[in-house]
Amino acid sequence: PIHFFDQDGSYEISLQVKAFNGCRSTHQTTINIESLDAFELSDTLALCLSDSIQLDLAIDGEHFFKWSPANTLSSATVQNPWAFPTGNTTYTVQIYTVRASGDTCVQVADITVLTDYPIPSIDNTTDHIQCDTVVQLSVGLSNVENILWSTNSDFSDNISTSATFVFLQNEREKWYYIKATNDYCSTVDSLSIQQDGIFMELLDTSVCIGQEVLLEAEVNSNHPLLMYHWIVGQDTFIVVTPQFVFAPEVSTEVDLLVTNASGCANTKFSIVTVNELPFVEVTADPSTVINSQTIQLTATENNNFQYQWLPEGSVNNSNAATSTAQVNKTTTFIIQVIDENGCINRDSVTVIVREEICDEPNIFIPNAFSPNNDGLNDVFRVQGEVIESLQLQIFDRWGNVVFSTNDLSESWNGAPATQDVYGYSLQVRCYGGQQFIKSGSITIIR
Repeated sequence: PIHFFDQDGSYEISLQVKAFNGCRSTHQTTINIESLDAFELSDTLALCLSDSIQLDLAIDGEHFFKWSPANTLSSATVQNPWAFPTGNTTYTVQIYTVRASGDTCVQVADITVLTDYPIPSIDNTTDHIQCDTVVQLSVGLSNVENILWSTNSDFSDNISTSATFVFLQNEREKWYYIKATNDYCSTVDSLSIQQDGIFMELLDTSVCIGQEVLLEAEVNSNHPLLMYHWIVGQDTFIVVTPQFVFAPEVSTEVDLLVTNASGCANTKFSIVTVNELPFVEVTADPSTVINSQTIQLTATENNNFQYQWLPEGSVNNSNAATSTAQVNKTTTFIIQVIDENGCINRDSVTVIVREEICDEPNIFIPNAFSPNNDGLNDVFRVQGEVIESLQLQIFDRWGNVVFSTNDLSESWNGAPATQDVYGYSLQVRCYGGQQFIKSGSITIIR
């Protein structure tokens, strides 16, 4: 028997068999029905002949696909292949889903791509030569519903939607792109406009305070240039080159008037922004050290700064606001910063290295202490600014170790020892690599 389930779920199935002799037998089994993943696919897509389109099958989850006919598809086994039909074409997709049980379910759907649509036509796209900056463009159209003009081949800007329009062009030569469309098709063409006047560019710029800035205009003209008139405030500088150098103290507008032998003229202006130098200070901790001691260098922190410590290789991280250095001679550390405007400033700090002897009294070892919690001499601790590391052991009179440490900050409070005389063994490594070794005795007074 065949039964179609219209809902997913778990079903108990019973089969009862009756023999001719009247005997009966019943068999039972459980069937799990899983719903198929829902999908969406357009019934019809439209495009121009010789164009391409991506088929828009939408479905979640993991599946396998088989499209046909495959000869006009970019791939027959991906979810959304590109179609390159040579005429009206119906594509069929088989969607295979492998269930956890190992069974494979198949869904089938069709999509038709229609290609019989008129292609828009654009006429009168001949390149033009203009003597004026005012330009009028006009094209002829057929089978066109919409038109778009742009100055970029990707039509990222929209300058007109009319077949004829008037505009101002300052560039020596500029390309214009036209896209004509109807419901399903589009045509793209282009033309160039060349000017015979003076065309120039003068860009805004910036400079760090105290520095000179070079302004340079890009000028195109079919006639020899006569003069460049650079105007800064109330002052005018007339030169025969398109370059101008000056050192502004504040942000300034600079105007440029250019004339040529034919009497044509053009003007541009540039905004020169004057940026302050970045503020930076540097400190060293400590600023006076013992030979080969490590210090921390800290400069003004700013997320927009680029850092460079000098001398090169003198610090552990030469490109961070904070770094460390091991100093074995008096050194001047310089921090150079560059801000987001490219302005550079420096500051410096000198770390003085003093020579110290790796011996007593620079290494202080108490000979007695009284652990009675009176706040005076309650612990035993080896101290000294010259110490980089140590190893200390304390023994009772029978040679048993009662205390041991290699921590410079750790001290012995006398526990669990009683009042007595105790021996110690001390090994010290000083900054600079020198060593100090001593054995002696200490007295606990309770």
